[in-house]
Amino acid sequence: MEEVKHSYTDLMNLYVKDDKQKLQVFERGGIYLATKKIGKNNPKAQEIESDNQKRQEWNRTVDVALISGVSEPHILEVKRKQISEPIKGAISQIGRKPRLFAGFVTVAIAALELMIESVLMKKYKEVSVQKEEINQTDEDIMLEKTATQVSDTENTQADAHESMPKAPEQEKPETKQSEMTRMASKYPRFFKVYNELEQQNTVIYKKEQQRTAKKKELSEVKGWFKGRKKKELQKEITELTSQIRDMKDYLPKIVQRVGYRNVQEFLKDFRIAKSEYSQYQKAIAQWKQENGKEPEQQPHGVRAKLAANRKKIEQEQKNTQRTRSQSKDRGAR
Repeated sequence: MEEVKHSYTDLMNLYVKDDKQKLQVFERGGIYLATKKIGKNNPKAQEIESDNQKRQEWNRTVDVALISGVSEPHILEVKRKQISEPIKGAISQIGRKPRLFAGFVTVAIAALELMIESVLMKKYKEVSVQKEEINQTDEDIMLEKTATQVSDTENTQADAHESMPKAPEQEKPETKQSEMTRMASKYPRFFKVYNELEQQNTVIYKKEQQRTAKKKELSEVKGWFKGRKKKELQKEITELTSQIRDMKDYLPKIVQRVGYRNVQEFLKDFRIAKSEYSQYQKAIAQWKQENGKEPEQQPHGVRAKLAANRKKIEQEQKNTQRTRSQSKDRGAR
């Protein structure tokens, strides 16, 4: 008998009899979890709302993971092992038990958060090492400057003693590599958005560390006479949890301002733009090294090209008028 393979959405839709309550598809086999629509007068509205909140919690954690540097294949692996496969097994063994779903997602979120913690700790450690390398002593910096000056002097003297004349520099046409692509031109704006995402993510991480510390402190409070202290700590934990949720909800809004539906879509284009911009900068540096000057910047976009052509025509007309004027002056003499 041929094996029937279901996507995660298809499996979850087995729980839902009403077509209006079927899952909304983000992307088949994607990293996010779809949410359900809630119809009017639905007797299971509260249950569906609770289910959606758990899905949104997973999606928030996915956004944080992406910005932190966790790869999509790793996120998909967590989703498959902790959500998709357990749900499929639960359906085949005990039937439809929608309430089990929240438990699966909770475990998946915990696994993904551990992955985020590991990636961020490694990233911050690397940043710390880089700062230590940059923070050299004043004596070392002076020695490096002195060595550089001596090297520059030697190079200048060597250039002065060159006797062979150089061949005249030949202009060569602009290459495709030295022309900025559409995605490369977007990189400066994308970088600002990415920087805002990282800053927000850093604040979230610090808040989560505060919450972890408060939870640990709460677990260490013993004795019935410590009731007031427990309530205070629990209140602080609840407030931090609310703040963290709101800050995570703000992450997709940052990319939506520049026309993207979610963080995943933005980061995909950001990486492409970054790569093409880097290639463009390398091409410019190579051109400058070979020709001794910056290449003429090519206009990007229809409006920019039209404006450049208009400016070129105006300049040519001015040059023509100047030439005619000079010719008349010579004739008058």
